[in-house]
Parts: sequence; structure tokens; C-alpha cells
Amino acid sequence: MGKKGKPNKKSQSQKIGSVSASAGQTQKGGTSQAAASPSPKNPPTNFYLRVEGLNIGAVIGDTDQLSVARGASFLLREAIHDVQSMLPDNTDVVSAGASIGECLLPGMDQARVDTVVSDIGNVLNNTTKPYRHLSFGVCAEGYTPSSGEIAVRERALARIRFGQMRSPTCVMPAENQDPSLDVCAWEGRRAADAAKPVRRDGEEDIHVSASVWDRWRRGVDRKQGFYRDEANLTPQHPAYGFGYSRDLGDLARESRAGNLNGKVAVIYADGNRFSRIREEICRTFKLLKDFDTTIRNRRSAYLSDLLEVMAGDDRFQMSDSDGKRRLRLETLLWGGDELLLVVPAWCGFDVVQHLFTSFEGWQHGRLNLTHSVGLVFCRAKTPIQRSMTLARQLADGVKDRLKAQATGRDEAQRLASQLKNRFDYMALESVDFPVEGDLTEFFARRYASVLSIRRDLTPDPSWVQSRTGLAVFLNQFPKAQAYRVSRAAVASNWGSQAPDVTAYRKAIERMVAVTRGRGLDDASAVLDGVFNAAAQLKIDGAEIPDPWAWIHLVELWDYLCPTLAEMAQPAAVVAAPVAGDVP
Repeated sequence: MGKKGKPNKKSQSQKIGSVSASAGQTQKGGTSQAAASPSPKNPPTNFYLRVEGLNIGAVIGDTDQLSVARGASFLLREAIHDVQSMLPDNTDVVSAGASIGECLLPGMDQARVDTVVSDIGNVLNNTTKPYRHLSFGVCAEGYTPSSGEIAVRERALARIRFGQMRSPTCVMPAENQDPSLDVCAWEGRRAADAAKPVRRDGEEDIHVSASVWDRWRRGVDRKQGFYRDEANLTPQHPAYGFGYSRDLGDLARESRAGNLNGKVAVIYADGNRFSRIREEICRTFKLLKDFDTTIRNRRSAYLSDLLEVMAGDDRFQMSDSDGKRRLRLETLLWGGDELLLVVPAWCGFDVVQHLFTSFEGWQHGRLNLTHSVGLVFCRAKTPIQRSMTLARQLADGVKDRLKAQATGRDEAQRLASQLKNRFDYMALESVDFPVEGDLTEFFARRYASVLSIRRDLTPDPSWVQSRTGLAVFLNQFPKAQAYRVSRAAVASNWGSQAPDVTAYRKAIERMVAVTRGRGLDDASAVLDGVFNAAAQLKIDGAEIPDPWAWIHLVELWDYLCPTLAEMAQPAAVVAAPVAGDVP
């Protein structure tokens, strides 16, 4: 382990620079401050204030330590709330998200607003607060109601983006004057200058940078309280007395889980076109505030409901040696349009279905509020940044395809046609981790021509009932036959020019013979709804079953609806299909 870290005695205060009188931006430390426009002939007395966390990936994605990532997320949220709590009493809070705060400052002159903005910078850059490790943009823009409320918001956003492009991606630490300091053990770039090491039971001290230490400490300290506060838990709530898993190894450790022991499900959900919906229906600050309140209240209700489900399901629970009950849940991102959860692999598919069910029918104004979700099954030891990135890529791919498939005579109709709940998945233990930045190439290589008829998965609104029938089917159907069919599907030619699906047809015929005719009917009754598969496809004038129901079935077999009792039983291991397999 590296040498003991010491605080840098020559650290300089990262105080924010003063606002200049002309358009531009100044920055010292991590907080940038957009300068005000030249004073107009009739100076405004109303101001729009925006505080935004910037370059979030630099503080959430620079280590593989969950507590560090979680702590950065908590600090971003807390900074927004701290800033809003120090504003004048007549401040109207428009939005308080995971990393963005928007407020209205009425009845102020330019000089007073400049002081407010400077004070905010002093708080965010204060060397006694951990916010100094994060990047923020702060901008106050004057406006009059007649000038358009949305226009002033866009001007402030443009100023912050302009400043962001002129600033470093990460907050530079103070110059290290101590050559004896080792590099940060977790982050690998900054000096290990934290005043204290990270101490864990039974392990050597871990020497890290001040930035990493502050984020780690906040992630550890605030984890338990986050769920209580965000879900508004009261003593009457079923989850009130529970603790939460300490780390991913803790979360995924379950001897009764069979081959899923030590595996997790990483779930990333992002709202579909929420920003565009804001532009479409939130033409005033009041409407914008209503929209923000709608999102926060619905997200809070969802978390409360999820915790209630977990508190009533043994699969989500674990016990400490002292008998303390804990829920197997990790939240790495929460707020605004997106969330990122980690749960045991044996609960992942259920949690995704529950998420969609919880938000089913959600609307604001005349538009549906929907999500695209990426679901990754992997080992708990998989670097969390890799699995988080992959989950985001899967969700982004869903969003891109929804946009590409948009229909309608005008922009409003095309927008509405994209607002659908969809998800995609990947099980990493059955495939090599894709190194491509774009998953399109990876999927094309893996699935060959059958990819051309693939559709993103649609949530099952009747999942609770479907799960029962699916469990019976999986218990009775021969997995080897499902594998044979899916492997033949990938090996066949599904191209529009001269398709040849002979191998797939033969595999279906063999499966029907082995199952004495029941396999195909049973599968169609159960799988079509779960996997959004077409009941039949027409190839060369003849109907055949949709191959993707079988491919999804094989890849997700172990994850669809396991119980701890069932998982404890030995099971045959059958690999997922890949292009080039011969049936």
C-alpha cells in the first residue's frame, strides 16, 4: 500500500472570481460563474438563477468504488439544496433536481444579484466543504415577463455551456509540494493527500486523495438516510426498520442463489424526451415548476413502492450476524430524468417490470412520460463503471431506435410516437464484454442477420400473472430444445434478399416432435407477450414463429423468474447462441 497521505499545507483557497461587467465567464477552482450581460437601458428587477453540476462523469466515473460514486451523486444533490437554502426569503424555487437548481429572484437590482452569485461561488468553493471537488456553473440572467421566460432560461443555459467548454473537465487539486506522497490508490491520478486513510475492518489502510476521501465519506454516511428521506419513509412503512447492503459483494452474496450467487443486475432508466417535453408544454416558469414537482413526486412514490415490495420479498433481504435485516439495493444515480439501481441478479427482471408498472399511464399535459431502460446482468466483481456504461449504452440505443422509428405528419406527432416504454438487456457472463463504443457493431457480429428483425422489449403490464405461467413453462420445457432453436435462428439467413431459414424451420420441427406438439403452442402462449414477439412471421409466403422469443428465452433463462429455492437446485448449463454456431 502507498505511503501515508498528508494534507497539503500549501493548499490555496479556491475562491470564485468576481463577475465581470461584460458577457463572459470566469472560473477559479471548480465553480464557474457566468457574467451578466451589459446593463440595458431599463435594468431588470427580476432574475433567473441557474446552478448546475457539470462534468458529472469526472466525479462519478473516476473510480470503481461504489461509495465514491454514490457520494458524488449525494454531494451534487446536497449542493443544490444548500444553495437554495441560502437565497433570500422571497426566492421562488422552480426546480431542484439531482444536479440542477433553478430559481427566480424577484425585486433585485444587478448589484445585489452579483453579490448573491458571488456568495454561491464562495459556498461551493469553500475549502471546508466537499463541494470544492465538484464542477458547477452559476448564472443569473435578468428578464421581464414580456421578454419570454423560456428565452431567458435558454440564455442562461448557453452561458453555462460556453463556460463549461472553456474549463477543465475535472477540478484541479492544489499543487502537491510533498514528494513523499503516493498516488491515490483508488483514482490513480491525484496525490494521496487526504488527511485520513480509508480504514476497513481486517484490511490495510487505503491512502487516497482528498477528493476521493470526501466523496467516499459522504457516500458511506448518507446511504441509509437517502432512502428514508427520498421515499418519505415513516415508522408505519414496511421498509422503515431495514438497513441496506454495504457493497455489491454483500448485495449479491446468497448461497441459495445457485449459479446466480455473486451476480447483480445493473438497471439504468432514462426518461424519453423529457427535455423536449419541457420545451413543448412548459412555456412559463409556473408550468416548469409544476412539471418538476410532478417528476419528483412520482419518483418518490416509486421508490417508496419499490422498498415496500422489497420489504415483503425474502429474495431482496439479508441478515447481518447480529440479526439486522438489510435490503439488497444500491442506488448510484437518482433524480431528474434518470436513475441507476443495482439489485441481485435473481431480482433484476422483476425490478425492471415493476419500474414500468409503477410509471404506467404517467402523463403530464397531453404527453406520455415514458422510459428507456438498459439492463445488464454481470458478476458483482465486474468493474462498476463498465456495467454502468453498458447499461447507459443499451438505454441510449433504445432511445435512438425510438427516434428513428418516429412517425407523424408534424413534429408534435413524431414526438408523441417516440414516447413508449422499452428496454434492452445484456447478460455479460455469457458473452465477452463489448469493446465497441457503439453496440450496433457488437450486436451485428453476435446475432448476424437475425438482428434485422429484432425489436426492443416491451414491458409486460400483466407481469405478475405472466410470471407464474412462465415459471411453470421453464420448469417443464427442455432447455436443450430452446437452445437448439435459438442457435438455428442465429445461424439462418434472415436478410431481405434470398432469405434461407431452413435450419430454423428444421429446429422448430424437431422441437415439436420432441415435445409431442405441446412445445410450440405452450411457448407461443407464454413467450410472445413477455418478449414482445410476433406470434408468426411470414417468410417466403409461409408462417414461422418469431425467432427472437427463443433467443431471448435462452439468454435470460436463469434470470426471468427464479426463486431462491429453485436456484439452489443444480441446473444444466447451456450457453447462449452466437453467430456461427451450427445446429
